[in-house]
Amino acid sequence: MGNLIKLHHLNNSNTDSMEEMPLGIGKLTCLQTLCNFVVGKDSVSGLRELKLLTHLRGTLCISKLENVKDVVDAEEAQLDGKKNLK
Repeated sequence: MGNLIKLHHLNNSNTDSMEEMPLGIGKLTCLQTLCNFVVGKDSVSGLRELKLLTHLRGTLCISKLENVKDVVDAEEAQLDGKKNLK
């Protein structure tokens, strides 16, 4: 993911078989479009990966919420501060 840090749009809407987000997704700080975020079973692909993705806009679907282990993970994602998300 390190080579993609300037990526703006990631259309992963047709990835029903995805088990978790790739390692380093939270480093894509220029990302504006992310259709689906899949919460993994381990802490590497947890909701906190969304924290630095401050430019997200539009619709974001969050899948596999049953994998969230701690409310702190959800708080660290700072979803309430992402005003351009629906």
